[in-house]
Order: sequence, then structure tokens, then C-alpha cells
Amino acid sequence: MKTNMNNRNLFQKHSNLKLVSIFLLILPLYISAQNQNSVSGEITGENNHELIAFANVALFDSTGARLIGGAASNAEGRFLIENVNAGKYKIIISALGFESWSMPVEINGKSISLGTIGLTEKQLELNDVVVKAERIKARSEPDKNTYFVSLKMQEASNSGTDILRLLPGVSVDLQQNISLEGSSNILILVDGKERDPGFLRQLQAGKIDKVEIISNPGAKYDANITGVINIMLKKEKNTGIDGHVYAEIPATQSAVLLNPAYSLNFGFGKLNLFTSYNGDLRRFDITETYNREIDNHPGISRINSTQLVTQKTWSHRFHYGFDWMLNANNQVSFYGYYNPFSQELDGSAKIETNGTEPGDWQAFKNDEDQNTGTFYSLWYKHNFREKHGHELTMDLNLYNLKASNSTLFTNENGEFLHENLMKPDNRSANFRLDYTLPIAKGFQLNSGIQTRLRTMRDRNNLDFSYDENNYALFGNAGFNIKKLEANIGIRAENAERKLPDGQISDYYMLPTIAVKYDFNKTQNLKFNYRRAAIFPGFYQLNESASADDPFTVSSGNAILRPELNDNFSLEYAIRLKNHFVSARLFYDITPNAIRNLIWMNENRILEIQKNNLGEIRQTGILVSGAFAFGKAGFNPYLKIADVYSIPNQLSIENYIAKKHTTLFEPGLSAYFTFKNDITATFTFQYTSPVNEIQGTSFSDPLYFISVEKTFAKKLKAGLVSGVPFTKDFTYQGNKTSGHGFKNHTEGVVNLPAFPLWIKLSYQFSSGKKEIKSERPKSVTEPEKRKGF
Repeated sequence: MKTNMNNRNLFQKHSNLKLVSIFLLILPLYISAQNQNSVSGEITGENNHELIAFANVALFDSTGARLIGGAASNAEGRFLIENVNAGKYKIIISALGFESWSMPVEINGKSISLGTIGLTEKQLELNDVVVKAERIKARSEPDKNTYFVSLKMQEASNSGTDILRLLPGVSVDLQQNISLEGSSNILILVDGKERDPGFLRQLQAGKIDKVEIISNPGAKYDANITGVINIMLKKEKNTGIDGHVYAEIPATQSAVLLNPAYSLNFGFGKLNLFTSYNGDLRRFDITETYNREIDNHPGISRINSTQLVTQKTWSHRFHYGFDWMLNANNQVSFYGYYNPFSQELDGSAKIETNGTEPGDWQAFKNDEDQNTGTFYSLWYKHNFREKHGHELTMDLNLYNLKASNSTLFTNENGEFLHENLMKPDNRSANFRLDYTLPIAKGFQLNSGIQTRLRTMRDRNNLDFSYDENNYALFGNAGFNIKKLEANIGIRAENAERKLPDGQISDYYMLPTIAVKYDFNKTQNLKFNYRRAAIFPGFYQLNESASADDPFTVSSGNAILRPELNDNFSLEYAIRLKNHFVSARLFYDITPNAIRNLIWMNENRILEIQKNNLGEIRQTGILVSGAFAFGKAGFNPYLKIADVYSIPNQLSIENYIAKKHTTLFEPGLSAYFTFKNDITATFTFQYTSPVNEIQGTSFSDPLYFISVEKTFAKKLKAGLVSGVPFTKDFTYQGNKTSGHGFKNHTEGVVNLPAFPLWIKLSYQFSSGKKEIKSERPKSVTEPEKRKGF
């Protein structure tokens, strides 16, 4: 009887989800039938093709004497004038710093789109000095802050990754790993299409128009991300050939960090073919240590471990695909990549034990790491003619990862001691349908469905299998009424997980709210709320044990529950000429946080396993800014929070108590331009020790200095140094205590006194510029990181 009741409840939930899906998809289609004639278009600069926001668009009668209607372009440079009767008119467009533009239009019973309109930039010449209108530094919107990329920022950068270094709240470490406001669980987009961080390393900085920072993603985004960085490109491409080559040369062999890249585009007619490459080559000497104190043990009171290893990492990612503009309203694209990569730590390990039974253990460590990832995506977009912004997007993509990860320990005679071996075989498929409908001036609906299928196997452990099927429905309503602008959405997600011991089904209703009130043109107040569900990955779920030495064993946990997260924030933003400042109060709660549970077993072996350990609460303030002073720009960032951890029953049983810490996270990026096309940049980032419920993690401050010179506007040469004058850099550390033990670990990169890399880049192009197509998205499985 109980089983039948559960089946009825399950059937009812599936039925409800289907009804919601039908409602979300049919409602906008029904409303679209009520549309009237309209005039729409997109406004850009004629020379640089940058989108122009807040341009005035006026619709006059054919003589130009009587005003009929009007609108202002939005953040994407788009405008829409609705409820226009059939007839002949004259349209006039004006914007600060640009010449006015006008043309006659005629409406014959249907809406028209004027396409992309280029405005000519005004120039005022004073004794051979040309003064141009300078764009604003940043803009605050309900669900995001948008930072405009200036010419000075482009001159100080080579790639998309370099541009991100200059934005407040964005951190890029020595290995090009990107995080937003302290979280690396983020989504990277280029023109709204998902990309992995490696793609940004081959993306030319000069192609970037602006960057949207979304700290509270809306309902249309995956539930398991904490933030979004959307890089918007200039709306142009070359008919002909264009591309770039980028190379780095280490000044010393003891610290190799190279990220070579190239890109090549060939456009003709309505078709654009592209290929690109980004590499990741690293070699560092690393010292990994732990000091462990053991209480109430008759033989051993302390264990000291030292591993002297060389990290050897390489990755080669080859991108390829095409963009095909079928006509003005239809686009189709294919994108794929092939990515072999490896991460190995080779060297020696030594352990000393102290107490009444002293001893030592020595071994040679050898990694054999081979991984291959492939990705394919087919993407289609249709723009409906009657309204600008009325569109349907479909995306189908497939990802596959096959790997073999081995760590072999041998003694000084080459005899076998121990081997850790995993052979992941992971596949995923994703389908997404997204429909957007502008209903009336200042009101828009968005709805869609998403299906994500994932399978994970370990070819070395046939007992491990994991299948995950996610089905999501989402809907969002956005409106703008005078000074009030809001986006309200809901995401309904069903996650079915199949394990060897059974099946688990979870249902989540994930609301999002973003509201902005404008006090005036330069000041506003925003409120945001979002609920997220973060799902564990392969290495967190795989229960295969991995031994780093005879006294330490780690494993995953197949019954991990997803993390749920609720985030509330209230943000004030002000723009002062070209300066931008925002201050945000926030409250963040994660009730079932996934962290390491560490305990000492009866054989004095430290066991480490992923578990849902309890609740983490953060209350704090975040201040960021973007300031432009002539030939220099400064982007500061500061986050301060009280962090409380509340252990659950499992943690209490392992003697974990409540903990209160203060989080301090400052950051600063700056760029400078000098005579003779010389630029310099400086970036700094630091995070104080982080509360991990049972333990505390920490790392050293990180900073970069870079100087470059441009030759003939196409060739750049420069020098970059990371953490100079320190000689070593702690990239990860942890302090943990439990019943009967204390443990302190550190991983340190050994660097020269002044680590230096030479970088060279060259850009080339031919042909004329046209409207740029959009491209599909790419995804990757999270990699297991080891070493630095």
C-alpha cells in the first residue's frame, strides 16, 4: 500500500511538471498573437561596431514635423517602437558623442526591422588634438553589472583571460583558473554561449565589447552554478581571413607556465569557418608536506610527511566549426573540440614517525595520467520578424571524457609498493529549448525546457556506476515601469540518480528574483534572491580508495546529496561620470554543504571522505568599483563576511563543533598607458582562511605585474611576472582537528626570486567587416586537480 501511494505521488509530480511545461511554452505563443506593427533595430558605432545603449530613437511623420512615437536603445543597443499604424514615417536617431542619423520608413500592415544602424562618432579638433566621447565604465542592471571594455583595457591585454583579470571580483590564478567572488563553480559564456575557461585564452582582447557579471543567475541558467561571466563580442567579423598567434617563453626552466594560442577565421558570403587552439604547458617543483599529531596512541605520537615532486602538466585543445547565416532571421552553427591532456606529479615521498615506535617510510612516486575529452554541438536560432528580440533558440551537445589516472609507489629497488588507479569513462548529453517574447514596451517573457543526461563509469572498478537524468522547466517574466525594473523567474528541476544500490529522485523548485529601482540616472538600489542546487561530480561520488601513503586514504561518497543554496542581497550602485561603485549586503545559507570528513581509524590511518556535513551561513558586505583616470584605470574589490558553520548529526558524531570565522577577501586590478604604445598592468588577489566546517583552508596572496609594447598596431611584445620576490607560493593548505588527532597540510610551489615570462602576439586580417554570427556552447566535466 505504501509503495502504491509513493507511485501515485510520483505520477502526480510528473503530471504537474508536464502541465507547468505546457503552460510556460504555450502562454507566450498565445500572447504573441496579439502583437501590432512595430519598428525595431540595433544601434552600433560605425567605426568600432560597439553597441550604443540609451540612444534616442524618434518616429516622426513623413515631413519630420510631428512626433509620432519613440524609444531608447537598451543595454544591447536594441530599440523597439510599438503600436505603429500603416503609413510613411521618418525616423531620427541621436546619441551623445555621435552624429544624428535619419531615414524614411514605410509600414504596409506588418512590422519592420531596420537591422544594424551605424552612427558616426563626433570629433572635435583642437590644435591637432582629437577629443572623442568616452563610454561609461560600467552599468548596473537588475540581475547583473556590465563592465564596458575600453580601448586602454584592450591595449593592456592579449586575450579574454587578460580582460577578466582587470574586472573587480574576478580572480585568475597562475594556472588560468577563473573564479568569481571566491567561487570557481561558475559559468563562462561568450555571446551567451557556454565556453570553458581555456577558450578565453585564444580569444583576442580586441574583439571584446563588454563583460556581464551575474552574481545571482536567473532561472534559465543551470541550477548548479553560483555565478555567470558573459563576454559580449563586437558585432563584426571579417569577410576574408583574420586571426592571431600568441606565444610565451619562460625566462627560467624552474618555473614553466606557457599558454600558447592561435585563432583563424575564414569568411565568405553567409558562411564563416573557424579553427583555434589553446595550450596549457606547466612545469613546477612542488613541496607537499603534512604534520600530524596523534593523541593517546601507545606507539606513534607524530607523523611528518614530505613529498618533493615535479608537476608536469600539458593540455592541447583544438577548436573547430562553422557559422552559417541562412538568412536575416535564421542561423545555424556547429562547434567542436578535441582535447588530450595530462596532469602528473613525479618525485619522492618520505615519512617519519615519532614516539615509542619511531620509523620511516620512503618511496618513489610516478604518475601516468592520460585523458581525452571531445565535444560536439549543433545550435540553431530563429528570429521572428514581427518583434525585435522575439526569438527561439535550440541547442544539442554531446561530451565524452575517457581517462586513465595512475599513481605508482615503488621502493629504492624499483619494487612495487602500492598503486592508485582510476579509469573514468564519462558521457553527457544536453538539449535546451529557449523561447523569448517581448509582449509590450517594457515587458518580456522567457520560457524553456532543458534535459541533461549524464553517465559515469570507472573501468577499473566495475562496482561503480552513476547515471543522472535532469529535466528542467523554466520561466521568467521581466518588466520595466518608469524607475522600477524587475525579473522574476522559477525553475522546476527533477533529478533522477541511479546508483548500484538503487535510485534516488529529487524535485526542486528554484525561484529567482531581481528588482532594481532607479533613484535617478546615476543611482539605483537592487534586491536579488536565488535558490541553487549544486550536484556532486565524478571524483566526489567515486568510492574507490586512493592512498597517498601508508597513513592516509581518501575516497568519494556515492550517496552524496546535492547542495542547496539560498542567497539574498541588497545592492546600492552609483555612477560618477566614468566611475562606477557598488556596495552589496548579502546573506548566504547552504544547509547541506559537501566538505571533507576526516577521522582517524583504529589502525592510526587518516581517512578522508566527501560528506554532507552541515550548514554554512555567510553574512557580509561586498564593495567593488571601476575607476578611470585619464591614462590609468583601477578596479578595487573587497568582501568581508561573518561565516558560521553548524554541524549536522554525522559531524557531531565525529566531534565537530560549531565554528565562527571572519572572511576577508580583497582584490585590485589596475592598468596604465604610456607614450610610445607602452602599457602596464597590476593585479592582486587574496582570500583569508576559509571555514570548511571541520577544518580551515588557506593560500598565499597572488599578484601579477605585466609590461607590454605594441608595434604597428599588430605586434605586441611584453614581460609578465607572477608573485615576484617571494621564492615560494602556498597554493593550498589545510588545518584540521578531530577526535584524537591534529593535521596540518601545505602545498608550496618553489619559484625563482623573480619568475618571468616573455609574451608575443601578432594579429592579422584581410577583407571587410560584416555582422557577426553567434556560436554554440561548449561544456566540460570538472577535472580532478592535483598539485598546483
